[in-house]
Amino acid sequence: MIAHELVISEKTVASHVSHIFIKLAVTSRSAATAYAYDHDLV
Repeated sequence: MIAHELVISEKTVASHVSHIFIKLAVTSRSAATAYAYDHDLV
């Protein structure tokens, strides 16, 4: 898990992911992945 590897709580990870979704104007991880591909980020 991401939280375990970074030595932070799962709630902190969820909060960061939520903020990323807001900044990208997406509602899911799959939409964020599509955004990354559409904008040549991966």
